[in-house]
Amino acid sequence: MTDLAPNANPLTWMTEYLVQLDRWDRKTTLKRYDHLRIDGDCDTNIHYIVKSCLRAYQVALSGKEQNTRFGYCGEVIISLPDFITNQPSDLNLQAIRETEILSMKRTTYREIIQADADATLAWDLIRDQMVLQHIERERDLLTETAQERSDRVLRRSPRLFQEVPAKYIANYLRMSPETLSRLLRS
Repeated sequence: MTDLAPNANPLTWMTEYLVQLDRWDRKTTLKRYDHLRIDGDCDTNIHYIVKSCLRAYQVALSGKEQNTRFGYCGEVIISLPDFITNQPSDLNLQAIRETEILSMKRTTYREIIQADADATLAWDLIRDQMVLQHIERERDLLTETAQERSDRVLRRSPRLFQEVPAKYIANYLRMSPETLSRLLRS
């Protein structure tokens, strides 16, 4: 694997590095709506999405599901609270369509990043990106109008609108599917 270049996207670099190392512990095929993880489980694995996409969501006290993140083909997705604390969390990961996943144990991943300085640097940069993404998500939620929220997310994540059904995007943006449809038409 090539060294981590100063201007490289660390998540892309790390994903390519993990795929090249091919130290995945398990391959799973999820049917549409199957869960990779559910509230109360402790899943410290790193998951590489080979095919399709997943949604991450939490269930509010009202019982309503709230989408918080999406993972696409060629990306990794983890339950970050579980990964960091090694404790169960309330995050759910669900296949939007039939999805293929490769999974790697946290211990395997830690061995990899401890054995390679570039992987260690990439992991540090990835954690920084995660914090910034969380801040962007907070800004999205604090943005007053539905139009501004959808515009912000469209600029930042055009892939979302290409791969994820509108009902999930609308939920993510905290608006009705009808409102999202109207905004996208205008």
